[in-house]
Amino acid sequence: MQLDLLDWSIIVASLVFSLVIGLYFTKRASRSLSEFFTAEGSLP
Repeated sequence: MQLDLLDWSIIVASLVFSLVIGLYFTKRASRSLSEFFTAEGSLP
């Protein structure tokens, strides 16, 4: 099975997307770990 350029583009795009999401939440969690796990007190 050989992958085309479109297949590789989709694979790379999904990896980059998940990396960006992971970096965003890592930065957000590093601000205050306790607030991150308690949803910053916004739950009813």
